[in-house]
Amino acid sequence: MAHHEMRPISAVEVATYLKGIDFPKSKRDVIECAEENNARQELIDFLEKLPDRQYKSMADVEHEVGVLR
Repeated sequence: MAHHEMRPISAVEVATYLKGIDFPKSKRDVIECAEENNARQELIDFLEKLPDRQYKSMADVEHEVGVLR
């Protein structure tokens, strides 16, 4: 069985998979955007842990990512 190394989630990676998103967006919208951009499952799982609220900007999402890490 292949060993997959767990890379930590970074704000840069989150921003990469949310490229082109228009704010404000709900948590669900943020997750759907990442899925549409083929984010790895670990990133999707991480985004599921974000507070369920409206996000006003990429910086707003990145702030919450920093809090969770």
